[in-house]
Amino acid sequence: MSKKRILIVEDEWVIANDIEIRLQDMGYEVLAIVSTGKKAIAKAQELQPDLVLMDIKLNGEIDGIEAASQIYSQFYIPFVFLTAFSDKKTLERAKIAEPFGYLIKPFKERELQIAIEIALYKHAAEKKLKESQEWLSTTFNSICDAVVTIDAKSLITYMNRHAISLTGWTAEEALGRPLNDIFCIITEDTGREAGYLANMVLVSGQPITSISCISIPKGMGSRKDNIKMYVEGSAAPIKDNMGGVVGAILIFRDVTQERLIEERVRLAERLAALGRMSAGVAHEINTPLTGIIMFSSIMLNRLSPDNADDRESLELIIESAQRCSRIVNGLLRFSSTITSNRIDVNVNAIIEALLEDLYKPSDSITLPLRKILKQSNFENISIETNLDPSLPSIKADATQIEEVFINVLTNAADAINGVGALLIKTRQFSCEQKPCVEIEFTDTGCGIDEGHKHRLFEPFFTTKTVGISTGLGLAISYGIVKIHGGDITFKSETGKGTSFFIRLPCNG
Repeated sequence: MSKKRILIVEDEWVIANDIEIRLQDMGYEVLAIVSTGKKAIAKAQELQPDLVLMDIKLNGEIDGIEAASQIYSQFYIPFVFLTAFSDKKTLERAKIAEPFGYLIKPFKERELQIAIEIALYKHAAEKKLKESQEWLSTTFNSICDAVVTIDAKSLITYMNRHAISLTGWTAEEALGRPLNDIFCIITEDTGREAGYLANMVLVSGQPITSISCISIPKGMGSRKDNIKMYVEGSAAPIKDNMGGVVGAILIFRDVTQERLIEERVRLAERLAALGRMSAGVAHEINTPLTGIIMFSSIMLNRLSPDNADDRESLELIIESAQRCSRIVNGLLRFSSTITSNRIDVNVNAIIEALLEDLYKPSDSITLPLRKILKQSNFENISIETNLDPSLPSIKADATQIEEVFINVLTNAADAINGVGALLIKTRQFSCEQKPCVEIEFTDTGCGIDEGHKHRLFEPFFTTKTVGISTGLGLAISYGIVKIHGGDITFKSETGKGTSFFIRLPCNG
């Protein structure tokens, strides 16, 4: 076994030489003797001893306590304090430095040896513990899930880098705080918070193998936005050697994207089923409706002008039948999977033409869909456009794409319902490494309630008054965009507005 190498820091040379002789007799190697704190730091860096024997009272700017603290923090070298002073103030400062030993002068040879061996053993044990902690931390940070540990009082004791990313808190900010202060995790089935689940594990000592939650981070850092996420995970107790529960470990994984994909798949399946049913129902209803409207119109023409009651009844029948016919035609458009007239379409040109029609007299507009747009209330809405002049064309049915834009615009006008603003932007976008065009419609309207978001593209779902809307506009738009190989998404905040994003593949 190699000799342990020791640096002596002592400003009284007689004492220093005596210590050196004693150490050599004990079998240690004395690397050097220095008399000031600055020299001690320099020699420790140069020689890298196994231990420093440090006199507390040293001449110069840096005393022994400060020098020892710097040596340990910079070079991780243990130290034992030597002092002839044992006053309370000095002891308190020495304790803060966390020495590996403390000897009061004069000391016996045996006391010196015991202090050195304990210090070396303690440092070796601490080094092993530190390496173990670093290995454990590296392991936890390599896990692709968020790992959080808490003590028996539900206070945070550790967070890996994925937990830091998930919550927005740094480890320094989070340590020692209650779990519920860091982020709010609410189980989907019971509505219980994370703190309650952790307490269940701490009290019962039993793991919870599957947790499905909605998480709203309470971040002080990068996650101040309080974006709702879906997380899944588990929790298990941490036990000591006697089997007592001393804490818990919680593991969470952000499954928001998976949930969104699942919801889109379910929506697509529902819409496909509804589309097939709608096509059959629409064809069955359309024929008798046509007959009702035609024969009611004939009867109306045969009535004399002074037969007011019968004329009013027939007009009501015709009006109601025509409304049903519009719904049927909407169903047919919703169920249609045919885009028979695909041509090169300039998206910017369609948007500019629609906005131009908003300011034309009503009788000069001949296209039915544009008449619908004209009837919407844009009078007090300021419209700003930011259209990319280099936007490539798309291969599409221009009428259907126009219908999508009209549906989104009319919904924006209804959401604003008075004074507000609308921004329309176009830009080039990459969808799964394929070139696309993206059209954004952002309004300052009332926004979409959280409970309505998952139903937004469902046929016949509407928050408007019965008779005002059929609830087919966005469902039809969704189908049209999907038929063209694109995607339509939105983000919304209640009371602040909504943004729709329509992405369509470019030519080629």
